[in-house]
Formats: sequence, structure tokens, C-alpha cells
Amino acid sequence: MLNNLSIKDFAIIDDAQINFDSGLTVMTGETGAGKSIIIDALSLLIGERSYNSMIRKGERKAVIQGVFDYPKTDLTVFGLQQDDQLVIRREINLTGRNLISVNGVILTVKQLSEIGRQLVKISAQFDNQELLDNQLQGELVDRFSGNDLALKLADYQLKFTEYARLRSDLIKQEKDTKDRQSRLDFLQFEYKELSDLKLQPHEMDDLLEEDKRIRNFEKIYQLLKQVTGNLDDAQNATVLSLLDQAADNLKALKEIDSSYQEASETVESSYLNLQETARDLKAKLSELSFDEQEAQRVTDRISELKSAERKYHRNSDQLISYFNSIADEMKKLSDYDNHRHDERAQFELLRKELIELASKLHKIRMKTALLLEKQIHGNLNDLLLGEAIFKIHVTQTKKLAEKGFDEVDFWIQTNPGEASLPLNQIASGGEISRILLALTNVFSTVMSVPTIVFDEVDTGVSGRAAAAVARKMKAITSDRQVISISHLPQVASIADHQLQIEKTVIKGRTRTDIRQLDLPGRILSIANMLSGDKITEQAKANARELLAQKK
Repeated sequence: MLNNLSIKDFAIIDDAQINFDSGLTVMTGETGAGKSIIIDALSLLIGERSYNSMIRKGERKAVIQGVFDYPKTDLTVFGLQQDDQLVIRREINLTGRNLISVNGVILTVKQLSEIGRQLVKISAQFDNQELLDNQLQGELVDRFSGNDLALKLADYQLKFTEYARLRSDLIKQEKDTKDRQSRLDFLQFEYKELSDLKLQPHEMDDLLEEDKRIRNFEKIYQLLKQVTGNLDDAQNATVLSLLDQAADNLKALKEIDSSYQEASETVESSYLNLQETARDLKAKLSELSFDEQEAQRVTDRISELKSAERKYHRNSDQLISYFNSIADEMKKLSDYDNHRHDERAQFELLRKELIELASKLHKIRMKTALLLEKQIHGNLNDLLLGEAIFKIHVTQTKKLAEKGFDEVDFWIQTNPGEASLPLNQIASGGEISRILLALTNVFSTVMSVPTIVFDEVDTGVSGRAAAAVARKMKAITSDRQVISISHLPQVASIADHQLQIEKTVIKGRTRTDIRQLDLPGRILSIANMLSGDKITEQAKANARELLAQKK
């Protein structure tokens, strides 16, 4: 429920604080006084778009704030914690830096709209999407059908998701049949070419290392020969012979002075290690040879791999991974017919199951439609449209959709002998007002919003019909808050609370004032509606009588 609405520097409203109570609150006042501006401000708090032109002339920003009872639904997905109240605030700045906050949490317009749907429903005579749009009419029928349909619909939609995926895959497969064979031929060619290469992991790195050794063979040979000569040459003083002599001298020293023990052992160990290294290098030197055929093989293999790398835009190791992926894709393409057959069988099985479920949904909707027609007719009768014939057409189509194969349309014949028309084609403002009010009364239990706002939905209604509209509005307040803009004395008098909206000009600036009317104020306001500018005693008496009838 809406508890308070604060509006500052919005259109012609400079500063207004409006408190709302449960029951029926009616806003009255002359045309152009600013009643619809209040509804526009409220609509911003439930996610409507804002514009800089909404800011009061001469001001830099407009601020609208509403205090609502916290809804029963879980809002933690928006970062909100359970509380007693929901405080929604919107700032519209000339700079474009607009702000939306809910209980101090900054949100987007889309997020606010999702929350707003759970708080307030605004109905205007020719702007009531949920009741006039045949796509949304189906949703209302489904909501009214209760858990039986909800459970079956959930099962249907789970299966339909898989059905839609399979259908999309099969359509794509049909289109891709020729491309598939062309792709398979191409992959087979690449597979053979890469298979013939007999790729090995890290092969290119190993080949480049080998090629480096081959190209530097002579240098390696000369250096190795010189090193082995430096280490161990019987005809010349070498590192080993000198180290051997040093080792002998240190042995003699340690016999005289034990402090040379460690040095002697170190040199002795170095001599043995170097002697082993010299033997290894001599062995390498004796084994060293140049093989022209091997050199050519390495050169040719490097050239072959580099050619493949350039062609496939991958290095040799990546080519191995690509080769494996080709094999996997070829297997999938080769198994295409079997896979397609399995998917087709699964698709047909799901289709049969969905048709059976859709038929069950259709039967429930037909049953609900009959029940609704009776209730709506009763409400239309209350609103002096007893001769109207309201029909809910639940038509089976041949196409399975997300909610079955039903199309739901609300049709009505307003007068005997006239054609039955879709609800959104009713031309008479007075008739559509009462029809929408009847539907709102019936569907209010499933609209799941605690506050319904009627923005001049009673336009074009007068006399007995006006009294009927007033009673019906009042009836809706049995389980929710109703706020209405009205020019009808019958609606104003039956309301629990009345707000008077007045436009004044002070120092050349227009402003809107909002007053909560007490009983004397309500008498004058309703008398003004009854008699016009000149309020007569008779009009006051009639106003008192209307207010007394409310009790």
C-alpha cells in the first residue's frame, strides 16, 4: 500500500506532501489543476521513464519520493533486505545525472520497473495494456486458473524449452546438409595431409637444435679437440698434469701440517672430477662425425614443418592439437545421420507429449473462461451493462507455443443486435470505462498488487451508471487500496478519503495545492460538482445526501 507521496519541483507542483490511507481515496479538482501530474509522479516511482521537461521551470532538479508497505515478495535479488517499509526516491536533474534509490540502494529504471509491478497498477481509460492487449489477457486467464494450470504449465514449459532447442537444431541441420558434406571433404583432406606429416611433440625445437649442431660441426670439432688437449696431453704440460703435481705437493704438506688436509682433499677431488670430464670429452671427440644424409634430412624436415606452419597459421605443436580436433569434428560429422535420427525421434516424442499437455491446458482454460464470463457478466450487470454479452475466446491454433497452442481474446457485444468485437475495439468511452472496471474487479484478486490507481476511468459516465461505477470502485477496496481521479460526485461521495487538487497563481507562478478535505470541505466540493461554479443550498443538500448514503 502507498502511505505517503512527496513531490518537489515537479511540473507545476513546487512542494507537496500527500498521505494516503487504506480504502478508496478520490482526487478531485478542476481540469488542469494537476491531478494527473500526481499520477505521473507516482508512475515514476514504479519505473516509468523521466524527462528533463518534468522539472519545474527555474529549478535544477525534481524529487519524488514514495513510502510503501514492503511487498510480500523477496527483493534480495535487488540487494534489498526485508523491512517494514519501502522508500523509493527519484531525482531528475537538468544535468542528466538522475538518481533512483530504494531503501538507500541505487537501482536502474529496469530494476525499479520490476519492483513497481508488485506495488501499484495504474489504469487509464484507453491505456490499460493488461486488459486490452489480447496477449496479456491470456496471462490473466492463466493466473485465475489457479495451481492446477500452474503446475501443468510449468511441466509444459520445461518440455517446451527442450522442444524448441531440438527444433532449432533440426532446422539448422536441414540447412547445413550440403555445407556439412563440403566441410567433411575439406577436413578429410587436411586430416590426411597432417597425418602424413607424422607430427611429434616438440619436434621442431629438437630439429632446430640438431640443425644448429650440424651447421657448426667444424667449430665444435676444433673447440673440442683444443679442450681435450688442454686437459690431458702426454707430450705437453696440461691442466691435469699440473693439477696432479699440485695434489702430490699438498699431500706432502698435510703430512707436515694437518691444516692443509682440507685443501689437499679439495684438489684431489677436483683432479678426479676433471680426469673423468676429460675422458668423456675424448669419447665425444672420437665419436664426432659428419653425416651428410642426416644433415639433409634435418634440413628437409624443418622446411616441411615450416611450410605446414605457414599454411595452417599454427606452430608444429599447435598443429598436433588441430589434427586431434579435426579427428573429433570428422567423427561428429560422420555420425551426423545417427545423431540427426536420434534428435528427430526425441523431437517427435516431445511433440506428442506437448500436444497432450497443451490439450489439458486448453480444457482448464475453457473451464476458467466459462467461470470468468459468469463473474464478469455479473459485474457488468451491476454497472448497468446487463445486456452486454462478454465472451472469452480460447482458440486452439496448430502451432505449439511457450504456453500451449491457445490464443485468448476478450470479446464483447455491448448492445443487442450489434456485432461482437474485441475488447480493444470498443469505441464508447463510457462503455469501456465500465467494462474495464468490471474486469478490474474480477481480476483484482490475481493482479497481486496492493494499490490500484484509476486515472479518470469514469470519464463519459453519468447518472445511474456513475453511481454503479462508484459502488464497483468501492467494492475493489475490500482487499486493496484504491486511488482514483474522478469528476463524478457519486465517486467522490462514496470514497473513504477525498483530496482536493487546486491550481493557484502566486506572483506570476502557477502552483498546485493538495488538501485533505474534512466533511464540510467534501460537502462544498461535491456540491460544486453537482451545480457548477454557483454552489446552491440545494446542491449542498444533495451533497450531504450522497455522503450520507455512503454510510
